[in-house]
Amino acid sequence: MLLGVTLISYKVFEYMTITFYGLPSQASETVEKASLEETKFNYLYEDENNYFFMEPKTFEQVEIKKEIVGEQGKLLTENLEVTVSFYNENPISIELPNQVKCKIETTDVAQETLR
Repeated sequence: MLLGVTLISYKVFEYMTITFYGLPSQASETVEKASLEETKFNYLYEDENNYFFMEPKTFEQVEIKKEIVGEQGKLLTENLEVTVSFYNENPISIELPNQVKCKIETTDVAQETLR
């Protein structure tokens, strides 16, 4: 039994394989902060597995797996400017602008309120 030692458990996300690991550690240990690079891109289009974006200044294109974009993909519209976060030159997430225009295509039928 350890006395006077605090253990901290870290959840580490391995983005390439989408796996979580629990790593126990002592409170006195430090964890290196991930260095992320963020760049503005414009959304272009999608295919079966990926979304495609273009950097407007250099015209560099990047494809990002749909698993990484997740539910945010439903809100992507042509030329929408998003922020893409990279780790080790690999895209790991996107950030949408604070406001996006959406078109409501269907809604449920309104129900009459009972009084």
